[in-house]
Amino acid sequence: MTLLPKALIARGQLRGWLLASFVGLLVGTVPAHAQSPKLVAAQNKTPAPIENIPPSRRQLRIPEGLPGADAESIQMPGLNDPVGRRAAIDRIFPPLPPIEPAIECHDDQHNPALSLDEAIGIGLSQSPDIHQAMALVRANCGEAVQAGLHPNPTLGYEGDTIGTLGTAGYHGPFVTQTVKTAGKLQMARSSLMFNVRKAELNVQKTRVTIAANVTARYYDVVVAAESMCAAEALTRFTDEAYRVQLELLRGGEAAVYEPMQLRTLTMQARAQLLMARNRYLSALKQLAAAMSVGDMPPTKLIGDAKVELPAIDYAALESQTLARHPDILAARYGVQQARLDVRRAEIVPVPDVNLYSTVQKDYTGPPFGTTVNVQASIPVPVFDRNTGGIIQAQGLINKAVVEEARVRNQMQTNLAAAYERYQNNRGVVHIYRYQITPDLARAYRAIYDRYQQEPDKLNIGDVVVAQQSLATATQAYLQALDEQWRATADLLNAAQLMRPEELYSFGGEPVRPAPPAPLAGPQNQLDPPPAPGGNAPLPPRR
Repeated sequence: MTLLPKALIARGQLRGWLLASFVGLLVGTVPAHAQSPKLVAAQNKTPAPIENIPPSRRQLRIPEGLPGADAESIQMPGLNDPVGRRAAIDRIFPPLPPIEPAIECHDDQHNPALSLDEAIGIGLSQSPDIHQAMALVRANCGEAVQAGLHPNPTLGYEGDTIGTLGTAGYHGPFVTQTVKTAGKLQMARSSLMFNVRKAELNVQKTRVTIAANVTARYYDVVVAAESMCAAEALTRFTDEAYRVQLELLRGGEAAVYEPMQLRTLTMQARAQLLMARNRYLSALKQLAAAMSVGDMPPTKLIGDAKVELPAIDYAALESQTLARHPDILAARYGVQQARLDVRRAEIVPVPDVNLYSTVQKDYTGPPFGTTVNVQASIPVPVFDRNTGGIIQAQGLINKAVVEEARVRNQMQTNLAAAYERYQNNRGVVHIYRYQITPDLARAYRAIYDRYQQEPDKLNIGDVVVAQQSLATATQAYLQALDEQWRATADLLNAAQLMRPEELYSFGGEPVRPAPPAPLAGPQNQLDPPPAPGGNAPLPPRR
């Protein structure tokens, strides 16, 4: 009842309110003589039967197909029946459901607070994607080694002219060897080593993708926690507004529909709180999946979603991205590989030398000596000069030459789209944080104060609209905050950056402190990767 004296002072009824409060202690309500005559008449008035309502107004009744249309109409006893009125209020306005306790985030020696760098480091060491990418490096390296090996010799046993003049003929072992010429083996190995370099670039790209994914999921949790706190605050705020208006109804200072409108708002706030809690738990599970730790309890995250992100010089960001993006570097390697493959196709007709030698025992007649046979042969490239293979290799080099331009166009498209989302959401967050939500909060306070002081000029609908506007703006701000960090992660991935702090080097704002030590995780692409831990528990952190 703390707001009632202000309203009654504005009406010049302070003395009447004091008397009404004393009587209210005895009967549980405020007597009608302390109220406005218009309000008293409205409270005591019985709703008109449907037959007495003009047809034009009957059309405004709620259709039966709408949810809630079957709810009973409000039947409120007048102020001259305080007992019945109190019972009706208690029946129409049952106690609000309790607000569930806040989700407790752990921060102890068993599960300490988690920073973004720690989360990225765990993701890099645990993710199966990085292990697959590193395994592909080793596979391509093995393929290159294999391509440079000489053919194995062939050993066998040979028997010739068996049965000649009834003799056993010639018998003995033989060996054959193909000798590759024109540097074909070295050229094949050099060509396939470009695949190794491309696979190493893919490891780098995979690391950035994992870091960006962890960053997005990390701030999903941070923003979800902010949304949960805001939803709980909004619920308590609407509860208090509803409680005050219900007290006004009990005192005869408000119509029955006024607290009912505010009750719907507080129930809507509870629904938003329910969704915010579920969103937080879902975001936490998605962060655990991005870090490849299976599952993790509610953990305190050190990150601040409200940190100011920099305005970025797009030209500088684009220049650095195009200069070092793994896809563009891989396209350049592709050109060198294609040129080497053309040369490989051109030397295919150069004959390889086939060597043959056998040592045989002569069983056809005396002196039964030992003979040695030697052969050397080469295929003559008369019909097959690998013409089709050369044409194919030349066509592939033309494709490889324009591949860099295609990849560059795609990178520019991806970077521009990510930059647009980043700039849009960064600007929207700034507008909501410093303009819209403060103005709506001030407007709500002013409207509610005036409603209390000048009830004849404003009605509860104005308060409801102001409260809904503030709640809607709060939700829009939190949504924009979430989208801002998703766009930031996309921009990091498109620009091949590992941490949000690196974006400050592309803006006019002061550069942030130097980044922390290198992240944990596999570094040497040629070392055998450890077994991936897709369902491993969260590693201990020191």
